[in-house]
Amino acid sequence: MGMEDRWEVRKNEIIWKVKAGAHEDNMEMCGRKLAVVVYYGVDGEGALCLKKRVFYPTLRTIPNNTHATLCHEYGQDEFLKFAIMGEEIKELPYEVRISGMITICTRDTGRNLKITRRLYPSVDQMAYIEHTTVENISNETQIVSTNHFTQ
Repeated sequence: MGMEDRWEVRKNEIIWKVKAGAHEDNMEMCGRKLAVVVYYGVDGEGALCLKKRVFYPTLRTIPNNTHATLCHEYGQDEFLKFAIMGEEIKELPYEVRISGMITICTRDTGRNLKITRRLYPSVDQMAYIEHTTVENISNETQIVSTNHFTQ
């Protein structure tokens, strides 16, 4: 599948309507005090792949050497995951939008939850932000938990 088949360019955003087949992409975004490269996509089973590398240019391991910028990589196992009734769900992306931030829209395999992740660096702080919204799209009550908590 070529790029022209995958991405739709609109006035203020680029949209990928996810279809069958593995695909990964990446995007670099910069804030005032950090940069991040987000690697996102779907695996062969259609599940969400999400990794990131965060760069802190003001924190250098060797002074006055831009190649010594502090960097930390967050792998697939470190992003926020959800469970329904204690059973971890597989997130299936159906749309990715790029419009100054990356927005990844997913559903679980049972189509009970819609999860929207908005990923972007802060424009004025040394912070990378992942704003995640979980919406119950079923007609039943869902007990949802997560694997990570902020300390």
